[in-house]
Amino acid sequence: ELLWFWMRRAQPPALYFSRHEQFGNSAARQILPVEPEWLIEALGIITFDRAAQIEGPTPVGSGRIEIKTRSMTPSGPISRVVIIDESRGFVLENHVYNAQGVRLASAILSKHERDPAAGVTLPRHVEIQWPPAGMNLSLDLGDVLVNQLTATPQQLFTKPVYSGYTEIDLAQPGALVPASTPTAAGNSQFRAPPDSRYR
Repeated sequence: ELLWFWMRRAQPPALYFSRHEQFGNSAARQILPVEPEWLIEALGIITFDRAAQIEGPTPVGSGRIEIKTRSMTPSGPISRVVIIDESRGFVLENHVYNAQGVRLASAILSKHERDPAAGVTLPRHVEIQWPPAGMNLSLDLGDVLVNQLTATPQQLFTKPVYSGYTEIDLAQPGALVPASTPTAAGNSQFRAPPDSRYR
């Protein structure tokens, strides 16, 4: 029902949230021009929908293959280009384009490490780009828990309350103002600490 994010060092201090069905028409959509679920894909956790139009895999050199998909989203048709390491099978790049071929978002994944207990390989560094907003985000992922819940589902999927942090509904007009959003030239370097939350 809800998406939210919070960072302890954000200025101004706030917890941002939105109902999924309202996010598409909100001002926040200008900053995040893809579905919020894409942020999960940006970390290399990708599912290919068999109902989508799929092209590939196609070799693109340097031991990499490319898979293209076309699908319909609440915001209209999109194309996705995923670059995969051919021999090891993990995601190296993930790009999203609108119907006009404009690149909406990209994720460049690196420093992959294998979790022997879970049997999966995940990136430890991710560069996320949102060209329409002129925004870049650099994520360094430290201790990653695979398939281990740190709380009950009710705790994990209930919007938290943080003392001293204003709750801002992204779907409300004027929720985002220049002082609370990155500048067009803003390249944000963000080392994800244990106190960051995204659901």
